[in-house]
Amino acid sequence: MKMRDKVEEMQDDLKQEKKITYAVTSDMARRYKSLQEDLIHKINTLETTLTEQKEELGTAMIFFLISNVSLSTQQSRSHLL
Repeated sequence: MKMRDKVEEMQDDLKQEKKITYAVTSDMARRYKSLQEDLIHKINTLETTLTEQKEELGTAMIFFLISNVSLSTQQSRSHLL
């Protein structure tokens, strides 16, 4: 095999390896982006759930306080009578 043939073969091999590397890198980038989007979606869903639960807790606390005030008022009235 001549030196020129060997160089051409090595250049072809290098081109093939570059193509493979590019394909693998592109695939990894797509996977990373997909995982990132999934995690962002999960974070947004959890933040929404947390906000809703905080609002429900606030509402429950208000009703609890109102019912306690009402109960205390009724007990105070009954002691006065």
